[in-house]
Amino acid sequence: GAVKMIERTYLDAAGRKLAVIVATFPTGEAILPHPPDLCYSGSGWTVHSDTWQVDPLERRYKLLRVERDHQVALISYWYQLRDHVVSNRDELRRVLQQMRL
Repeated sequence: GAVKMIERTYLDAAGRKLAVIVATFPTGEAILPHPPDLCYSGSGWTVHSDTWQVDPLERRYKLLRVERDHQVALISYWYQLRDHVVSNRDELRRVLQQMRL
């Protein structure tokens, strides 16, 4: 359901991989993709944590830590609608309702 999407994968000399995915979706809660914790747990990964973080510029994002077959992955994600940053459909629904008021 993405309107636009770009995906890049980078590999360093030690064999560590960084995947970057940026997607834009039409405004509306029904279009929002499922959160990464559902995707990773459904693919056999064990979710160890999924917490809000703040970067040095005070931007919020979620940091998901998962593990499978002795591999650990860290996933940073967020959904943004204008200045609002959310992590799931319920939060997005509240933002959309506030914007309509």
